[in-house]
Parts: sequence; C-alpha cells; structure tokens
Amino acid sequence: VQVAFQPEMRRFAGANLEPIFLDLRDLGQSAVRHRQTLLAILDHADFKHRAYALTMMKKSHVPPVEFLDKLVERALDSSRQVREEAAALLAEAKDTVRPLVERKIVEGTNDEKALAVALLWSWDGEQARPFLESRLAEEKNKKVLRAIEDTLAVVKTAATPAAAPAIELPPLAPMPSHAPLG
Repeated sequence: VQVAFQPEMRRFAGANLEPIFLDLRDLGQSAVRHRQTLLAILDHADFKHRAYALTMMKKSHVPPVEFLDKLVERALDSSRQVREEAAALLAEAKDTVRPLVERKIVEGTNDEKALAVALLWSWDGEQARPFLESRLAEEKNKKVLRAIEDTLAVVKTAATPAAAPAIELPPLAPMPSHAPLG
C-alpha cells in the first residue's frame, strides 16, 4: 500500500508502476486493511503526494466511506488539485458527508469554512440555502460571511434572469425558387 499510493515522485525515476498496481485485485480492500498507512500518506507535506494518493484511491476503488473524516479534510485542503480529487471521491457518498461539511462550516477554521460553503453549494444547490442563511446570522468572520453572501447572491441572480430585449432583424429579401446556376 505504501509503494502503490506513495511512489517516488522524482522526474526520471524509471518505469511507472501504476498499471501494475491497478491490475492487482483487491488493492482497494488492502488499502482499507492498512488504513493507518493510507492516512499517513494523505497527510503528506507535499501536495503532489496527497493528490496522487487520492487519484489512486479512485482508480483502485477504495471505498470512501472508510476514510470520510480525512477525505473531508482533503476536500478543504489548501491545494486546489487535492480539493478536486477529494471532492470527486466524496461525491459518491455526499449524503453521508453533508453533516461533516456542515460541521466544518460551523466549527472549522476560517479558510475551511469558506471552502466548505462552496463545496456544500456545489453538491446541494438550493437545498443548502436554509442552512447557509442561518449561518449568515451566526457567523462572525468577514471572509466567511462574504463567501456565504457571494454564494447566495450569485445563485439568486442566476435564478432570476432579467428579461433581455428582443433583437429585431430586418426581413430577408425574397429568394427565387429557380435561380440559375453559375
């Protein structure tokens, strides 16, 4: 599991072993059995290692339910690549994950709260509006308030588009039905 999910990331390190690991049956179940090893890899200091491990988790069909807390942390990571990979894994279990994301909006750091707002809205859309509106009254941080307000305002304006004036074109000249060929 260590070698499969955290390979050497040097530039010309030799043959890529990823296809070999993906051919192994039950690599995902092996990752679950060696949970602590995979959790340590997902906490690696280098974002490239975290992103690669998340990609391998998806490719090797590691059940995300076994790593929900850590995947939520990675979905709110400072690296955009890591966030996207983790969000893709969590999308399969978003109904189970929603309370964890809501808890991050309430109790997380300010950066985590702002990212969690965007994540929650991307999953639930209008269904998240009551929760986010309730957070507007309770939130103290200006950055988080701005993130919530922007999310709710952009969607509200997109939901009620202004009527665009109709463009009128001049009528076309009549075309003969038996035009001679050149």
